[in-house]
Amino acid sequence: MACTAVVENLLFSAVLLGWGSLLIMLKSEGFYSYLCHHTEDLNSENSTNSSGPGSETQDEAMSKINGRPTCKEQDEMLNLAFTVGSFLLSAITLPLGIIMDKYGPRKLRLLGSACFAVSCLMIAHGASNPDSLSVLIFIALALNGFGGMCMTFTSLTLPNMFGDLRSTFIALMIGSYASSAVTFPGIKV
Repeated sequence: MACTAVVENLLFSAVLLGWGSLLIMLKSEGFYSYLCHHTEDLNSENSTNSSGPGSETQDEAMSKINGRPTCKEQDEMLNLAFTVGSFLLSAITLPLGIIMDKYGPRKLRLLGSACFAVSCLMIAHGASNPDSLSVLIFIALALNGFGGMCMTFTSLTLPNMFGDLRSTFIALMIGSYASSAVTFPGIKV
């Protein structure tokens, strides 16, 4: 049981901590790439009228990943979605403690697992038509943060079963939580 809890924490608890790799994946899927279309027009004007140190060339202002444009506006929207998700990852701890005391870890774990699964489905659905469904990333990352923290919280009661090795298993659970940042780079490879 402890092994599965460590694997669950590693794969699902705080995957938002690996934001750098997730950001590249979201850009390659085209989330909020429609924000970059107006930049193409500005860049063509700047490349023809470039005079002075303050002007940008087209390569500096916008690049492409998998044939989809990327730009500063896209980065800002995706980073805002990350901020919402990571805020929930941290801010939900006190309410989750109260809920777990009232309803127990099983119900909270089921709720967290369901939220995480729905977040993955929302990301996949948003990738099917990113021009109109990019807004789903906000809800998906919020559910991802909430679900991941639910799974982490319910895993922290497990070390109480191990008596003298309790501290070791608590360290293992916390270590697997912090190491979950490698989930997206691992998927990317």
